[in-house]
Amino acid sequence: MNRIVKYSALLLFLFFVITAGPGPFADSSAWHTEKKAGKVVIYSRIPPGARVKEFRAESEINAPLERVWQVIRDIASYPSWFGDCMAAEEVARVSVNQIYYYLLMKTAGPLKNREIYAEALYSMSQSGLKREILLLDAPGLPRKSYKTSKPVKSLSGQWVLTAAGNDNTMVQYFILIDPGEEIPMGLSNLYVLGQVEKIIIGLIQTAEGS
Repeated sequence: MNRIVKYSALLLFLFFVITAGPGPFADSSAWHTEKKAGKVVIYSRIPPGARVKEFRAESEINAPLERVWQVIRDIASYPSWFGDCMAAEEVARVSVNQIYYYLLMKTAGPLKNREIYAEALYSMSQSGLKREILLLDAPGLPRKSYKTSKPVKSLSGQWVLTAAGNDNTMVQYFILIDPGEEIPMGLSNLYVLGQVEKIIIGLIQTAEGS
């Protein structure tokens, strides 16, 4: 009987950890270190009014800025390195600095896979040593209407690439994405955290050619 009580208490505790938000005394809008994996550091915060965490991943890549820039802009290559991306398509190209694209991301278990419809805006500094990609939700794009997937609820993000010494590139990846309220907040955060880590590691391996 005692073992059953202890097991039930453990399950209740795990449920609370997964579904609860930050404590009442936590400054949830400030960045906190979420995870370190090799040369990748991931930070998180909860912006005012957001249901889920925003993540910021940082790493220095042993590859030139132009190489990293090309990898990120090659939407068709995303299934080979961009986390659990199953399909990717550039839907429309407005100009050399503005595109719309679609991604199909795999989720775990019985949950439906997630569709991302996004706009990407590319820019660079006058010197070319700093480049940015602004990611915006694009709800107006035609939906694929797959039975096994559904669009994410909201999306915003940014890539910031800066030329570093020794022909390396410093990368920052910001992402605030809500997969949808059918997934509890804690599980959403764990899912996105895992994807962010996979995305940065995949980018490093692809850009460095390993």
